[in-house]
Amino acid sequence: MHLTNNAVQKFSEGYGSIADGNQLSFKNLKMEMEKLSLNYDECIEKIHDHIKLSLKATIKNLNPLNRKFCFQIYGYDFMVDRSGYPWLIEVNTNPCIE
Repeated sequence: MHLTNNAVQKFSEGYGSIADGNQLSFKNLKMEMEKLSLNYDECIEKIHDHIKLSLKATIKNLNPLNRKFCFQIYGYDFMVDRSGYPWLIEVNTNPCIE
């Protein structure tokens, strides 16, 4: 059984206080960061940097059979702290995209 972050978080006292499942759209993240006078564009740039670094670290394992036509969807989970810095929590293969 795969235990998702939401399966654990839903028992937290503040769960869902900002958004359903404590998951924000980029639009809502920007609004929340603007309320706190945090730099949204800088946060997104750092998220991109984390993603690039994770892909560079695993590049040799992404297509081990050297298939010509293939792709994989990855789900990145980030947490943004009070200073606006995004922390990479985990990367999922085969993420839920509903």
